[in-house]
Amino acid sequence: MKRLLWSKIALGLLLGFLARLSFEILRSKSYSGSILHKRCSPCEDASKVRGVPCPFCGAKSVVSSNEKSRINEPYKPRGMYEITRWLYFDQSNLYDIIDGEPVVALVGGTYEETRAVTQVALEYINANEMLGKTWDLESLQDGYMRTDALRGTDYMLDLNVKSKEKYQSESVKTTLRVRMVHPFEPKKDSISLVSNKAMPDTRIHIFALASGTEESLERFVKRYTELRAKDDRLTLALFDGKGEFGDESGTLKPHLDELIRRYPTSEINYIDIPGDYSFLNALHQGVKRADDSIILTLKIDMHYGHELLQRCRMLTVLNRRVYFPTAFGQYDPEIIERGMPTGKPKNVNKMDITKFTGYWMRDTYDYACAHSGDLSQAIDKLLLSRSRATDDTLSHTDVGKSLYDLFLSENFDVISSVEPDLMRLFTKINCDMRFLPDGEYEHCLRSAAKMLGSKPAMSMVYLTEIAMRKL
Repeated sequence: MKRLLWSKIALGLLLGFLARLSFEILRSKSYSGSILHKRCSPCEDASKVRGVPCPFCGAKSVVSSNEKSRINEPYKPRGMYEITRWLYFDQSNLYDIIDGEPVVALVGGTYEETRAVTQVALEYINANEMLGKTWDLESLQDGYMRTDALRGTDYMLDLNVKSKEKYQSESVKTTLRVRMVHPFEPKKDSISLVSNKAMPDTRIHIFALASGTEESLERFVKRYTELRAKDDRLTLALFDGKGEFGDESGTLKPHLDELIRRYPTSEINYIDIPGDYSFLNALHQGVKRADDSIILTLKIDMHYGHELLQRCRMLTVLNRRVYFPTAFGQYDPEIIERGMPTGKPKNVNKMDITKFTGYWMRDTYDYACAHSGDLSQAIDKLLLSRSRATDDTLSHTDVGKSLYDLFLSENFDVISSVEPDLMRLFTKINCDMRFLPDGEYEHCLRSAAKMLGSKPAMSMVYLTEIAMRKL
């Protein structure tokens, strides 16, 4: 009886072992078959796999240990007002409130930055063989970035990618998310101490284009005499033909002669430029007459102060650095008052820098501060490149931008920032297409429209006029 019992137990154990062995063999054959024979890819989305979904499909995360070890933890806000906001961008635009606009185009440095980080993200994906394949970028679906004062610049990108396959029909499309951090440099590498004390009596030679009204000219010259330091000079460029917006620049000469006699010790002179308004020709003629000094280019409709002159002295370095201040453009004072929101006082100071009184002229590069030698060489190169071009027409609206780009290409340290001490005062512009070429006529209309007022103010004026008509 005992012998029969032990036989049953041994038989049961043997059958159990054989059943388990058979199960493992069948499971192994099923997994390898789904990959090899059913063409299942271990990297595809399970919903897109042809045949049986792969058991190995799933999310994969790769973190560089070296990078992670030297990246600081992000700043931890103590409340909602301390949160570092993410900026959202796509392939063409940046979405945020920038200069009062909810959407701005990706241009300049921002465009280059987003393209660079997108390419780095794709290279990182392929270097780590994400999901077992090599990928091509199809498009950027979503992009987010923020700058943390303790951590660096943080990026989060959703890339639409397509796998590289021998046959096009085998390619797989999917979306991969990449999180990257561009950390700040170590303190010992990112901080440098430079002794760059500017002498208080460094000469500044102001070169201004005289195109506008007699009132603007007199106001500008008077301001210069009030702020003039020892050895500072003012040179104005007068045009024999039309001014910037079709005005008669030459008619200012009698009034300028009177101002020179009024301020005999202020080092004021002018040069005659043949032909119509030309920013490049005026700069070329003016710089040739300048001595070894710092040149500040302005126009007679500008208002400036001591702080601008001091920053010109401090920021410009011979053969190394130039300064392009961004001026604040004043709106039409009448529109400022009429378009003021309900509940706000209308008699505001028109010289204050607020969203009601003006805007930063970020697309204007006509105001520059540089050493005369640096500016002279840049103008000569610009004239040389213009003479070699098949189309030798260079609009005066592009000269400042061309100089800016030229200094960048020459590896100058170009400082471009808003300048609170530089304001373009409002002057009425009359655009007459009879005296202006098509391109300059359009420039005149855009300039006149920008100087009128902000969009909310113009809307308020428009609605008020409609309401008054109904009454």
